[in-house]
Amino acid sequence: MLGLSIGGVLSTPPVRQCDTESDVAAVATTRISAGTRLSMSSQDNRAVASDNRPGALVKMTVPLGEPGSMSNIGNPQILFSPTGFPTCTADLRAQSVQCSGLVPGGRYALTRRRGARAVRGGGGQSGTATFPFAAAGIRGGDLLTLTNRAGRVLTALHVAHLRVDIRAQQTVLASGTCQPGDYYGPPVTTIPSSAAVFAGVAGSGTICPSSGRAAGLPVAHIAQVDDLSGGLTRTEVPNIQRTTPVDGETLYGPFIALAQTGRPGPNGSVLSTGSSVSLTIVSAASGRRVFLAANVATSQGVAVGGLPPGTYGATWVLTDANGDTRTISTEFVEAP
Repeated sequence: MLGLSIGGVLSTPPVRQCDTESDVAAVATTRISAGTRLSMSSQDNRAVASDNRPGALVKMTVPLGEPGSMSNIGNPQILFSPTGFPTCTADLRAQSVQCSGLVPGGRYALTRRRGARAVRGGGGQSGTATFPFAAAGIRGGDLLTLTNRAGRVLTALHVAHLRVDIRAQQTVLASGTCQPGDYYGPPVTTIPSSAAVFAGVAGSGTICPSSGRAAGLPVAHIAQVDDLSGGLTRTEVPNIQRTTPVDGETLYGPFIALAQTGRPGPNGSVLSTGSSVSLTIVSAASGRRVFLAANVATSQGVAVGGLPPGTYGATWVLTDANGDTRTISTEFVEAP
């Protein structure tokens, strides 16, 4: 049973208007404006189980996009151009939010419930809008509500509690947190439909455990889907591109400790991130810490002196705007 709601009022059932040749239903509606709330519902027997063979009716409802909005994926299986389904992606490292499925050139506002911070942006030519939150900050647990110029709520993203720790170039997370019970992995990029029963996108990712512990999850796509809006929370931990001294280097006297950070860019380039890198130096002979600096990822670095000859271990910990970390270890020799 399908239902179409226009401004909170049900229209004529779409099935009654269905063209049997095209499988398309053209439904007459009242006037639709930028402020009109649109939704589609589907009620079916979705609760059949071994201990509940008669099943039960479950009704699922999704909000529809604005008139003239652009679809992210498209759908070649239907005979008309679908409008966009508004969703937002929170990038915790970049401290920004990008929303898509919007009207090109439209004006939008994204409001953070914590502190009622509002950021405004335009729909752009591709129906996407970017909202920078660097000054205000976004973090796990925030509720971000997207509205159009008429004040219609298009979507509300629940930002996942996603923070991770990576050791060197490991392929799984060393530790961290994720949103318990939510999907973890890359988002859907194609229409999740198939001619076969039980075929589709199921099994392409994993689920954050109920403990909320992220250890052991893959680092390839650090992202979680909001099951209440279809939006996404993601983060990307930058790399420590270079350290001074380099691993295995022999030094003579005082030196400058320096770290360079970055993340992969287009055409093999490296993009600067502005992340900080702390440095701890420990004597290999005694295990005693002999040097500590809060941040050596600066243009000048930090001077290190007074180390007696010997072998030393250095631990470099990168920390980004989300509190994500990447840790690498190196060794160097201080020669006479």
